[in-house]
Order: sequence, then C-alpha cells, then structure tokens
Amino acid sequence: MPNEKRRDHKLDLLRYVGLVMIVAAHLTPPALLFQLRNFDVPLMVLVSGASYRLAYRPGIDYPRYVWKRFKRLVFPVWLFLIFYFAALAVLAPGNDNLRAQMIAESFMLFEGIGYVWIIRVFLLMALVAPLLYRIHQSVDSDTRFVLLFLCGLFLYQGFNFLSVEQWLGTPGKVVVESVLYYLIPYALVYALGIRLAQLSPRHLRALFAGFLLSFIGLAVVLWVGEGDFVPTQDYKYPVTYYYLSYALMVSLGLWLKGQQLWDILPGRVRTYVLFTSRNSIWIYLWHIPLVKLSQQVDLPFVVEYPLTIAVATLIAYVQVILVGRVLVPGIGSDRCRKNLRMILTG
Repeated sequence: MPNEKRRDHKLDLLRYVGLVMIVAAHLTPPALLFQLRNFDVPLMVLVSGASYRLAYRPGIDYPRYVWKRFKRLVFPVWLFLIFYFAALAVLAPGNDNLRAQMIAESFMLFEGIGYVWIIRVFLLMALVAPLLYRIHQSVDSDTRFVLLFLCGLFLYQGFNFLSVEQWLGTPGKVVVESVLYYLIPYALVYALGIRLAQLSPRHLRALFAGFLLSFIGLAVVLWVGEGDFVPTQDYKYPVTYYYLSYALMVSLGLWLKGQQLWDILPGRVRTYVLFTSRNSIWIYLWHIPLVKLSQQVDLPFVVEYPLTIAVATLIAYVQVILVGRVLVPGIGSDRCRKNLRMILTG
C-alpha cells in the first residue's frame, strides 16, 4: 500500500467505482445498467497498474515481493472461504457449494462458488508487474509505448481468434483458458495503468477516441450481423477486443475526469470512498454471501444493490475496528501485527 504522501485519491475513487460496478453485476441489474457497468474489471486492473507505479520500490527481491503479494491477495480469500464453508456446513449442510470439487476450485481461485476468479487475475498481474514496469522504463517515447500497447492488443486478438486450445490436450487447454486468456489481455491493461500518469492529455484523448470509435464500429458490425445490439459481456470470456474497447473507453474517460470528480465530493463521501478503497478486497469478499442470499430473496434491484454494498461495507468496518482495537494490540510481535493488518484490513 503506498504511503499517504504518495497516495493519489483519484485512484481511490476509480477503485471504488470499479468495486461497486462489480457488485452491481453480481445482482440483478437492468439490462442497460448491466451493459453500462461492463468496464469494471479492466478499470480495477488499470488502477492496480497505476497504484503499482506509485508503490514501486527498486531493488526489492522478487521472491520476497511475490510472497508479500500472495499474503495480501490470497490469504484473505482463503480465510474468508474457511469461514464461508464452515458457516454453510452448520447452517445449510446439504448446500451444493459444499461439494469437494466446489471447495477445491474455490481455494484454487477457479470457478468454485464463483466470484473469486478476479483474485486470480490480480495474482497473475502481481507476478508479472515487475517485468511490466521494466518494459515501461525501457520505452522512453510515450508514442512508441502506446503503439506497442495497441500492437499487443491486436496480437492477442489474433491469438484468441486462432483458438489454439482446441488443438491441445486437457492440461494445455486449462493453461490457455484459465491463465493465458486472462494473463495476456489484463497484463496489457495493467501495463497501460503503469504508464497512465506519464501520458500526456493528447495521448490519453487519442486513446479514448480510438477505443470509442472502434467500439462503435464493432457494435454496428455485430448489430448488422445479429439484428440487435450485442452486449460486450458476450465477449468477456475469453476477453476480446470488443469487450476491451468499451471497457477502456469508459475507464480512460473516468481517468481523464477522475480528479475533477474527486474535487467535488463532500468530505464525508471522500472518507467513505477512502475506506472502501483501502478495504476493497474484504468488502468484495463479504458481498459474496450477500449475493448468494439475495438469490433466495426476491428484492428489487434498487433495494438489494445499496443494501448489499452497505452491509458488506459495515461488516468490513466492524472487522477493521476489531482487528485494530482488539486483535492487534494483544500481539507482541511487530511483524505479526503487520501481517495481520495486511491480511485482515485490506
């Protein structure tokens, strides 16, 4: 976590926007909102890349760095899953989520109970972040960097179009579908995030316009072929350029206006956004059982959506208070206290 002196609150706001849009997608939003919010994961990856640049410290040992990121990303998920499955075993022992395969897949960050695959994306990004940062440093020209980024997108699209997984055996197919189809496109987005703060408004506006025009062009082509608007969600698994063109168009638009949006927020709203941003992983995890519960209760979206966000945030707030005031003060080791805060408070 970058220190406060280097903290960019625009990133906190954009991380908050990405989080609440992901929550919306997991409930029952109207079709229009379901499409409009379909920039959430790329925005979160873009913000993670920009945050990595702020937090970057040269000379850090790579295994030590990976272990720290693993603790920050995976340990919270495993703790949550232990609690989640234990609670299910007590309250609903016949629940389908208690199948051994479901439990194993969840801990491995595959499909499982759902929703945890995004942690796999961030773990993959953490593994390649130092390499992406070196590439960023090695390319002096912003124009050349943008061109390399666009070439990477189109090369990935060609790789995706070839569908090489259909010629591979089961292990190869798993690697392509569960790793490469996430690693390559999101690594490109992450690399762009690392570079964002350096890019001039001219480059940013050019990228925004390019993604806007290509999204409109592809949407029209697909509309002609299908007879109706084709949601970008249909091209998210695996990630394709149509999905990314919309997501990056919106994300770059938010980046360009992010500071202005932050500046007009009232103080209490800023405090709320900062808390949500700092504890986004636990708010995300706590929203999962709430989404599962909402599937059993017939509430309108305008009720279940703010309620889910509010309850998940409240649980995370109570957790932070208990960790900070009850658990941590009783621990003698500074290192242990630091690790507990890292794992249990975002």
